[in-house]
Amino acid sequence: MTNFRIYLCTWNVGNKFPLKKFDNLLGFDSPNLPDVYAIGLQEVKGGTASIVTSYVMDDPWTSKLTKILNGQGYVRIKGVRLQGLVLTVFCKRHHLPFMTNIESEYTRSGLGGWWGNKGGVSIRFDAYGVNVCIVNSHLAAHLEAVAERIEDYSIIVESQQFREKETPSILDHDYIFWMGDLNFRIDDIPRDDIIRMIKNKDLESLWSHDQLTKARQEELILVDFEEGPLTFPPSYKFDPGTDHYDTSSKHRKPAWCDRILWLVHEDSFEGFQLAARQEHYTSHSEYKLSDHKPVTSVFNVKLLNITRPAIQFAPIFSWSKDGSATCVYSVDMGVKTSSWDWIGLYKANFKHLYDYVTYVYAPAPHGEHTAVVSRTVKFKKSSLRCSPGSYCLCYINGDKMFVRGMSNVFKIIDADSSSEDSSSPSSSSYGGDESDIDTGANNEETDI
Repeated sequence: MTNFRIYLCTWNVGNKFPLKKFDNLLGFDSPNLPDVYAIGLQEVKGGTASIVTSYVMDDPWTSKLTKILNGQGYVRIKGVRLQGLVLTVFCKRHHLPFMTNIESEYTRSGLGGWWGNKGGVSIRFDAYGVNVCIVNSHLAAHLEAVAERIEDYSIIVESQQFREKETPSILDHDYIFWMGDLNFRIDDIPRDDIIRMIKNKDLESLWSHDQLTKARQEELILVDFEEGPLTFPPSYKFDPGTDHYDTSSKHRKPAWCDRILWLVHEDSFEGFQLAARQEHYTSHSEYKLSDHKPVTSVFNVKLLNITRPAIQFAPIFSWSKDGSATCVYSVDMGVKTSSWDWIGLYKANFKHLYDYVTYVYAPAPHGEHTAVVSRTVKFKKSSLRCSPGSYCLCYINGDKMFVRGMSNVFKIIDADSSSEDSSSPSSSSYGGDESDIDTGANNEETDI
């Protein structure tokens, strides 16, 4: 897989509700949309339920972004929330079988770790054979709190532990992207002088006074991480609804609070060097919702050349909504399955992995397969009472909730229309060719 592009966005939304459109923020005017979006928000408005760290109900921002990105062909693969701190990852639909081992973690650092108004949330996943970790953090506020911000970062790095044996911590991953309202300010220069330098586009003179830049040079935080040049004006603090820096009685100094950095372990694989190239790093001044401007960056990363998903479905022609239906899939050698795995029926334009119509559990035996194994599953008539339309099947890892294989898109039709249906599956195919299905190997059938 080459030219795999990851779009990162961080925005402190200041407890405001989402806008109607995000076309410019998400780069929809580009002819080449990214493969993955990772959206990190801070100060998302919410009530008591926002203390829950994983989604029970979507917050308005996640609902809006999911709807917008689904319209562009993206599926939400994971989201995590810690009070006002939200991180959500989306990928193009055809990448789903190659985005595996998805997990999330969170760390509270506010009030000595008792409250989640500050802290960090993260999502890790494997993509085409390499592992990626994305962190969204909101560190301690105020000009003088540099030591507290560094401590917040250290607590996040030390406390977050994943179940993946090869990558138990954030810094163990091949690619790490760290973004958020890091809250670092500009030292030693009066507010009026900073504003004058911004108007004169003399940003480079401010860099040496940026607290994060100085702390990184002293190797106190984000050691070995990289950051692109700060060629955009400081993203904080604005009068909401304007492009004017803070005119309140506090007259806070402008600062680059909102940042995106990255780290690549280039030599993770023998004979193959990983790399991440930053395509852009900018703020979006047209968004005036809060006292922060959103900041985005796009990275082009190198992945391994993996083209075959672990689970392959045989082509499906059509199903009748008034009858039972059968699907056949194969499990590659070396793939480990579980009794928690299931096959979900989804509408073709499903928004996230919980957006299924119905499901059946994957048949036993389970464990690590020593040969290619074929399985047959039947969906009962009672579970297919759904409206006619375009659908697909997904084999879901029930432990970590990710897709291991997808079928082609097929039609579910009325019983009296079945004779008129096409004799070939839809050209929108997620599974392999029919030759990829070893229907003669250890075939077992289940009716669930």
